[in-house]
Amino acid sequence: QPKVREIVRSDNGVFSLEADNFSPKEITISWEVAQPAGSAKYQPLGASPLMSANQDGSFNVTSTCEHLRDKVSGNEPFSLRATVQHGRLKQAVCKEWNSDNEEYQKYLLSVPVMGEITRPTLYHNKEAALLCPISGFFPINLTVTWYKKEKEGQELTPLSPSEMYKIPEISPHKQEDKTFTVTASLVFSPSLTRDNGAEFICRVEHPSLEGAIEKSSGPIHVKAIPRGIQSVESSISDYRE
Repeated sequence: QPKVREIVRSDNGVFSLEADNFSPKEITISWEVAQPAGSAKYQPLGASPLMSANQDGSFNVTSTCEHLRDKVSGNEPFSLRATVQHGRLKQAVCKEWNSDNEEYQKYLLSVPVMGEITRPTLYHNKEAALLCPISGFFPINLTVTWYKKEKEGQELTPLSPSEMYKIPEISPHKQEDKTFTVTASLVFSPSLTRDNGAEFICRVEHPSLEGAIEKSSGPIHVKAIPRGIQSVESSISDYRE
């Protein structure tokens, strides 16, 4: 008969349960959640099983419950229940997991992952954008701050939206796993004298983090506009006039 293990939770808030060494292969694992904890009103949840075979002809399965982010709120305790049914079991086996303190929201949190800052070739006085992808976070409230570190300097200067540095508002998008993703951007026209060799830092704060995380562009290199581009732009300007 199946050896049914306890419900476990991963760091990114996914709950799963394993059943080992059973035969025949047919097995059913269903999930339910109730809020507040102790309530008799359970609602069914979706799940995805991952089956594997052992050399002795028995089977193992890991059942992963759909994420709870849109099923429960973060302001009161909840109970999660998995029920295992198999032909070799005299009765169904139930396993329960209960949020056990007042920080219920932490069970739903997901930490943001920052990608590297991407940047195009930067030309003097030609508008360009530095882009920083941020993904996998929950809840939606995320704070993004851009900083500038001057060439050979150590001090970080926070940037505010201005004519010189434009910082578009972030617009997170919900993903299938109910986490959010967004691309933070800094739009500016780099200057050979003002920006060449400087670094730009994207810093992120989120309820799932104990402290801020950040990515740096590294020292940027601003190029003079090639003569060919200048000539074309001048011709277009003359034509418009």
